Amino acid sequence: MNLMDDFQRFKVSSLAHAINEDVRNNEFGYAHETINESIEQWKEKVNYELLCTEAQIMTELISSDNVFNNQRQ
Repeated sequence: MNLMDDFQRFKVSSLAHAINEDVRNNEFGYAHETINESIEQWKEKVNYELLCTEAQIMTELISSDNVFNNQRQ
């Protein structure tokens, strides 16, 4: 792993921590917005597993909604 990989892992880990805190504090709007803005990060299993169960469910719902919306266009 190089320095950029380490930095990216730190960024994703920090983002997951912030999302998980928002969920624990019932700040679902903030969690949803953060997940939606960073949805590509959560497609990787190693990153996805950093999220709490509720955030994982939100990620799956957002991803499926994005797929559905793209198919409709």
